[in-house]
Amino acid sequence: MKLVGKLAVVFFALVILLSACGNPSTGIQGKVVLGNCTGEQIATDCTGGSVFSASITIYNDKLVKLKTYRTKGDGSFLIALKQGTFYIHPEPPTAGKFPMAADFKVVVTKGKLTDLTIYYDTGVREGPPAAP
Repeated sequence: MKLVGKLAVVFFALVILLSACGNPSTGIQGKVVLGNCTGEQIATDCTGGSVFSASITIYNDKLVKLKTYRTKGDGSFLIALKQGTFYIHPEPPTAGKFPMAADFKVVVTKGKLTDLTIYYDTGVREGPPAAP
């Protein structure tokens, strides 16, 4: 009987541990897109585009770096965070060059996943045709 009791305790401990390893319920989720942007500032007024794999650095409200995450190949991400205010810095693939993305301030609420779409700006701007 003692062995059965010990096995039951181990089994329930494993169930609790495995349930804690599932998808987080508090944090940010979203996708990264290489977009067609028209605004004068980096990554503003963006639409369309294609999925883009990128690195995203998370800072806390005191601007202390917490961690850098790499998105999946399809540009999606799901990052567990505690409740609070965070700053998201999409890392440029090449320092100081396009594509670039804007930084974000994100407020995370306990028990919720905050949705975020990050547009990387190609830097290409289409204007009116040149005068003859």
